[in-house]
Formats: sequence, structure tokens, C-alpha cells
Amino acid sequence: MNGKRDSMTRGEFLWCSLALGAVSAVADDGATAGLSVTGEKLKVNGVVIEAGAKKPFSVLHVSDTHLTSVYPREDQWKQEMSRADTPIFGARQEEALSEAVAYAKAHCSFFLHTGDLIDFVSEANLDIASRILPGGCIGALGNHEYSHYGWLVKKAGTAGPNREETRRMLAKRFPFRLPIATKMVEGVVFVAMDNADGTVSEDQAAQFRRIAAAGRPIVLCQHVPFYTPGICRAGRRWWRKDSDEADPKLRLPDFERQQADATTQDFMAYLKREPMLKGVLSGHLHLVAQDRFSPTAMQYVAGGNFSFSGQMVRVI
Repeated sequence: MNGKRDSMTRGEFLWCSLALGAVSAVADDGATAGLSVTGEKLKVNGVVIEAGAKKPFSVLHVSDTHLTSVYPREDQWKQEMSRADTPIFGARQEEALSEAVAYAKAHCSFFLHTGDLIDFVSEANLDIASRILPGGCIGALGNHEYSHYGWLVKKAGTAGPNREETRRMLAKRFPFRLPIATKMVEGVVFVAMDNADGTVSEDQAAQFRRIAAAGRPIVLCQHVPFYTPGICRAGRRWWRKDSDEADPKLRLPDFERQQADATTQDFMAYLKREPMLKGVLSGHLHLVAQDRFSPTAMQYVAGGNFSFSGQMVRVI
């Protein structure tokens, strides 16, 4: 554990030992079932981040709930998306989100959601989000938060409001700041940044550098994982089962955008040199995966919350 710590309770030692055992077993592969802790239906994978916290604490990290509700008064295209997408995500997304929030309130310091809380923008989805998300939580937006008509955009004849208008709309309903939010617990700063297409802006990168300049340990939270060989390999196995595993150049589209965007590449290179970065929490891939991102930080990807998946992050 952290050499600066004087003592650890038996419960903390058992948790950390079990979780670190799960991490060690899969570090070379990039995918893990991890430590399973079960709520009523929620399946929680356990990981540990050594950040030098003043006191150990836990965070429930979930991602990709994909709410698909609509009101009868909403337009026909949103009705069609709801009918088509609800079965894909199991038709119990609201229940999954509610259970995750209840679990976090009972067992954790706070709740974290890293994007695709909604499958598309609808009045009903935003009402559910604002009703269930707890105060004091933190989060980032995913690509689906900016989608008004999704795969029906051609039939609908419009993509809906642009990104900035959509972000202003969401900011009124979500209980955390956009496009970058921070929360400090026991001396550790959680920074949530919107990277819905896999990239970061110059302004986001500059804000992060200013936060890091304070010299406190940081856990970065975002929707799309940063490219690493293990995360990419896990994603290809899930999403592109027909891909040639021997070809190192194969990328998922989000990783391709990261490779092509100079600002994001510069930011990732900086992060790998930043000693205060202690962990990266992501989602988007709908699977549980992990890989080393930098000398001081592992990247942990949470599975889809729509399937009652969550990730308990123990920070020590």
C-alpha cells in the first residue's frame, strides 16, 4: 500500500487485498471481472487507487445508463427511438440508475456518472435524470447526451439543437458543472471532463493544468477512455469481433479521433508526465476493462449501468 500510511483497518486491508488481486490478475490483458460485490441487483466491480488520501474513502462509479423514456406529447421520432432502443438496453435502466444511487448513498462518499446517462435528449429522460441524480455527485457528458434524434436524424430531418445549446439545456438539469467539474475529497481532486467524441478542447486542457498546478493528487473522470493498447484490445474484442487482432493499427473510431487531434495528443502526452495524476475513470465501451495509462495512473473502464453494472473505487 502507500508507504506514507501509518495504519489500515482489517476491513480496509481485506478490501484492498481482494481488489488489488483482481487488478493484478488482468493487468496484461486489459479486461477483468474484478471483485464482485452485489446489491439487490447491482453488480459492483472493486478497484483501488493509491492517491495518498488523508483518509480512505469510496466512490461508486457508473457509466452508460442509456435512459430511453419519452412522454406521449414528444414527437414521433423520439417515440420511435424509445420503442426501438428500450429493449436493447433491457427496459430497466431507470431501476438500474436508482439502485446505483441508493447503493452509493449507503456505502460511498459520493456518486460518479461518466456519460451516456441518457440515450437521447427527451423531456422524460431529463426529468428522470434530475429526479434521481443526487446532490453532491459529479459527472461528465457522453456522446449520447448530445444526441436528439440519434440514428433517426435523417428521417427527423434535423439533428436538433447544436452542441452548445444542448450543453446549456443539460446544465439546467444535471447537478454538476459542465463541461468540466471538480470535487475534492480527503485531499484528492476528482476532475470530470466532457470528451464525448474522445477529444478534449484547448480550454479543458488549460483548466486541467491549472488544477494540477495546485499539487494535489487527481483522479480524471471522462466518458471515452484514452487510448492504451490493453483498452483498445478489449474494445475490439467486444465491438469488432471480426477484426484482425494481429494488426496493431486497428482502432475504434473514438481512438482514431484521439490520434488525429493534436490538442488531445498533446494533453495525453502531458498527462503521462504528470505525477499528480493517480487514476483515470472512463466508460463508453459497455464493458469492464483496465490498463496502465501512465507511470502513476491506471485507467479503469466501468461496464454499462443499463445492465446493473457499477464500479466501487476505493481511494487510499
